[in-house]
Amino acid sequence: MKKILIIVISSLLFFLFFVATFPKENGYFFLEKKMLLHQLVISNEKTKEHVFSFELRDGEVRYKKQPLFVFEQIKLMTFLFFTKLESNNIALYHKKKSVYVQLIDKVKIKHHVLNPLFIQGEANGDVGELKFNIKLKERLMKIDLKPSRLMKKEFRNYLNQMKQDAGVYYYEYRF
Repeated sequence: MKKILIIVISSLLFFLFFVATFPKENGYFFLEKKMLLHQLVISNEKTKEHVFSFELRDGEVRYKKQPLFVFEQIKLMTFLFFTKLESNNIALYHKKKSVYVQLIDKVKIKHHVLNPLFIQGEANGDVGELKFNIKLKERLMKIDLKPSRLMKKEFRNYLNQMKQDAGVYYYEYRF
């Protein structure tokens, strides 16, 4: 019993040491190079590395040189059994008006070690309430959206790409 306890404590300490000393900023720049291959670019961001988290501030995301959104903060936190990504104040690009429109106040995404092939998340703001999940094994992403009046009025083109059931719009994507 003593050996098992020593192994568990040693494993936990190793994991904590590994996460605390992992070069998070270098990992982010490696990921940024991989995203560039798919023409997805995050620019003008400021990075900040913490012991158990990594933070991006004030960035702009573009896909194929077209603006998608800007964000105030994205924070990635690693805990013992799950990883959590939180983002605040996301403004989507409005193509017709050629401006950014503040639509998303907060996004939370979680990935658990106990269920590694499943990612879940939620967002809320001026778009309404959005919940999504990604099933990696089935390569399926499902989005459920309860849109706000603003979303129905200004961003109808997004809603037209979704199916509706009982006031909730949903979208499924296989990748």
